[in-house]
Amino acid sequence: MGERLVIVNQINGYTINAIYYHWSNYTQTAVAEVLALSDGIQTYYDDIDNKTPYSPIDTFNLACLESISGISSWDNESRAYYQKVTGEDYDVEKIDRSLGLIHFTENDIMDAIGAAEGTVYIDWAIDAIGRPIIDKTKVDLIGVIYRESADYEEDFPEISAQQRQNPKSYTLDNIKLTELDDFYNQLPEDWYDEQENNYYSQKG
Repeated sequence: MGERLVIVNQINGYTINAIYYHWSNYTQTAVAEVLALSDGIQTYYDDIDNKTPYSPIDTFNLACLESISGISSWDNESRAYYQKVTGEDYDVEKIDRSLGLIHFTENDIMDAIGAAEGTVYIDWAIDAIGRPIIDKTKVDLIGVIYRESADYEEDFPEISAQQRQNPKSYTLDNIKLTELDDFYNQLPEDWYDEQENNYYSQKG
């Protein structure tokens, strides 16, 4: 079954790739995957000394690929994309779905999103060679937060009453990547949003 998370990577609102993680559909784990992906991408650009023969988008895609496990053996279109960009066949023997499988083409991306139980969207800002501008990159965590059902107050009257006494409000869909760790560390396990009149909780 798994707890299927997909991180959808966008540039200026346009989807570039999607990464599937089989056991990461928990709020804390999803945040950790985003931060690990960001670190891996930055390491890739450091390693190539910001020099690349590829287009900015292709370079960014390769940076994402190097930051996770790999490309699935059944994603023929994505493997064909890799071969077209690099001129090399892709070795699928060492991939691990728990450590991230990347999808590059529209069909493969839609299949991954369709299989997801939770999604995180990252809207990356990039420079001329595709390197992310981290302090201008935004993260959307709404897809890994529970919005409680209309019966929540009836099912949990004492808990909901306590939450209503201390309402909180968080912007979950426009978090700066540079502030993501601090944002998560101050996010409660559950809360009542008075402005939206909804109850929320972390997945976990």
